[in-house]
Amino acid sequence: MIHGIVVLLFGLMALTRPGMTLSALILTFGIFAIADGIVETVIGIVSYKSNDLWWSVLLSGIASILIGILTLTNPHITGLVLLYLIGLRAFVLGFLEVVAAIELRHLIEGEWMLIVGGILSIIFGVMLFIYPAEGALSLLWLIGIFAVIGGVWLILFSFHMRSAVKKIDRFLEGE
Repeated sequence: MIHGIVVLLFGLMALTRPGMTLSALILTFGIFAIADGIVETVIGIVSYKSNDLWWSVLLSGIASILIGILTLTNPHITGLVLLYLIGLRAFVLGFLEVVAAIELRHLIEGEWMLIVGGILSIIFGVMLFIYPAEGALSLLWLIGIFAVIGGVWLILFSFHMRSAVKKIDRFLEGE
C-alpha cells in the first residue's frame, strides 16, 4: 500500500506542480549519473589487470560523471535535450510505422491503423520541437495522470491482497 501511496502522491505532484516535478526528476538523474559514474570509474581502475576492456568501463564512468555534473549545473538544458530526444524518437518511429504499413499492406489487414498511429506519432514529435514548453508540460501531465491511476490501482490491489492473505490464513487454519 505504501508503494501505491507514494506513486499517487508523485502523480498529484506532477499534476499540481509540474515544474517542481521536472526539477526533481532532473536532479535525481544528475545525482544518479554521478554516483553510477563513480562506481564504474572505480570498477574500471580496479579491473585494470584482470579485464582487457577496463578502459571502456573507466571511460563510461568518467562520461557518466561529466553528464551528471552537466545535468546538475544546467538542468534546463538537460530537460530540453530530453524533450527533443523524445520528440525525435516519436518522429522517427512514426515515420517507420508508416513505411512498415505501406510495405506490409499486401500481407496485413487494417494497415491504415498503423499509418494513422505513425502520422500521429510524427505530429507529436514535430509539436515537441515547435512547442517545447507546452510539450514538456503535456508530458508531465501524462506522467502525472499515469501515476495517479497507477497509484490508485496499487492501493486497491493492496486491499485485495490483504483480503486474499486472510482467506489463505483461514484456509490453512482449517486444515
